[in-house]
Amino acid sequence: MFGLVVVAVRMTNLWVRQPHPWDALQDGLKGVSGDLVLYNFLLPAPHVLVAPSGIYAIETRFQDRPQQVSGDRWRPNRGLFTFMRQEQIGNPSNDAQQAAA
Repeated sequence: MFGLVVVAVRMTNLWVRQPHPWDALQDGLKGVSGDLVLYNFLLPAPHVLVAPSGIYAIETRFQDRPQQVSGDRWRPNRGLFTFMRQEQIGNPSNDAQQAAA
């Protein structure tokens, strides 16, 4: 049952909850530079940003609370039942590096 809840939360956050990750990325890049190109779901990484300075793999996670980051370690500030409505943060830095490889 717990596994089903985790999968349902992940799918809801990815496909139902607004704003969608790809929309938030596009909105965040508006007005930055005309030299940037964002590819969503076309390459092995879910989101890839191509810029004159390089190619960047971008990982998105829905979180509505601040995260504590120390070096390469990510820790959420969460309550007892927060996991029921948010996906696990994992390690976005490591995930992006693996997606870029």
